[in-house]
Amino acid sequence: MPLSAEMARDIEDYLRGSAMPTAPTSVWFGLCSAGGTELSYTGYARQEVTANATNFGALGAPIDLQVPIPFAGPTSGGPHTQAVIGRFYKAGTGSAYWYDGTLTTPRTPVNGQDFVVSIGALTLTVDPAA
Repeated sequence: MPLSAEMARDIEDYLRGSAMPTAPTSVWFGLCSAGGTELSYTGYARQEVTANATNFGALGAPIDLQVPIPFAGPTSGGPHTQAVIGRFYKAGTGSAYWYDGTLTTPRTPVNGQDFVVSIGALTLTVDPAA
């Protein structure tokens, strides 16, 4: 999962003497198409995930999703766009996000069928040696 341009700018600003943003207490997980557009269907909403070691793993290790994230299935309409990208947003609304990455198993929402992004479906690795 690559860092977003916004997060990279925050790090660059920090290296130039600006204060780092306050660490989030939560992030919001959303689903996006292959082109990066967030899904939109009746019943869809970003899901809040508490930012802590229990949900994202121990410090110093790759960041692995440690909790399942449930999404309600569409209640009408279709055909629906396939979810290919998982994205951790900075808020429940708006376009700013921390990082995103390809889901291990893309999923096309089906009317009346809820689904879950499962434990281990996303991993963020920051390589300090690069």
